[in-house]
Amino acid sequence: MGVNVSPQLHNLFLALRPAPEVIEQIIAEVETLREKKLLSGSGILPKNYHITLHWLGAYPEAPNEVLARAKKAVENIKLPPIDFVLDHFMGFRNKGSSPLVLCASTHSQLQSLWRELRIALSYAGFEKFLESKFNPHLTVAYTDTILPKQDLTSPIICQVQEFVLIDSHIGKSRHVILDRWQLNGDASTPLKRDLFGGA
Repeated sequence: MGVNVSPQLHNLFLALRPAPEVIEQIIAEVETLREKKLLSGSGILPKNYHITLHWLGAYPEAPNEVLARAKKAVENIKLPPIDFVLDHFMGFRNKGSSPLVLCASTHSQLQSLWRELRIALSYAGFEKFLESKFNPHLTVAYTDTILPKQDLTSPIICQVQEFVLIDSHIGKSRHVILDRWQLNGDASTPLKRDLFGGA
């Protein structure tokens, strides 16, 4: 007799979401790419635009124990709001359709937040999900070709005041924000020591 395996229907992850005015600028850049015939694939719904910080796993249902552990791990993160500029786009190699992403050439503040969260989540038992490197990007579409790195028509200035916990309903293009935390701490807050050996 075969074993019934529950389908993984919920992706949980921590992310940054652009402000409404930034979303409008991203939409304009995507339209420009389509006008230039650089983009013809399926686009991401603007309401789902985000920069993933850390993936926390896929589950048949969003488990309360996992959610509670993740929330407790990150609730004491104290960093100031983050400023960065999305200034270029490029394609990522993938097994299926290639993601078309917007990126920032300089992202030290993003790296600091990612690192702080990684440390906290590693202590909370999420090690198996955590990446060792961070390449911040915002996916806007999926294409059949891999586009080379190119500058955006107009750089997009972003300031992020919070990070969020998202439950992505797989296959339904639905993102549900389960919790959010303000970035209103002191820029001089010292970093903890990373379990993986980094500072």
